[in-house]
Amino acid sequence: MTASNTLHSPLPSALPPVFDVREIPRPRRHDAIMAVFNQLAHGQTFELLNDHDPLGLFGRMQEAIPGAFTWDYVMRGPEEWRVAIGRVHAGGCCGSCG
Repeated sequence: MTASNTLHSPLPSALPPVFDVREIPRPRRHDAIMAVFNQLAHGQTFELLNDHDPLGLFGRMQEAIPGAFTWDYVMRGPEEWRVAIGRVHAGGCCGSCG
């Protein structure tokens, strides 16, 4: 399945367009993914590549930063899951007010 993603800004050069976490030990994955997310500017996205459906991460993000991110599946298994994760401005502001 291809997801439609409304965020199109390129990532800063230090961020990978696809963040493959399959080689990162599972206990460290969420923190590593959040570190990449925290580097995003509003309107930017990255693609997460994982070996399982990252629903636990989705729940963590919903709890910690509700409304501040987009989550669009690009591929759903069985060997790989790809999710486009983007940063949006929480609180209803379009982001132009600084």
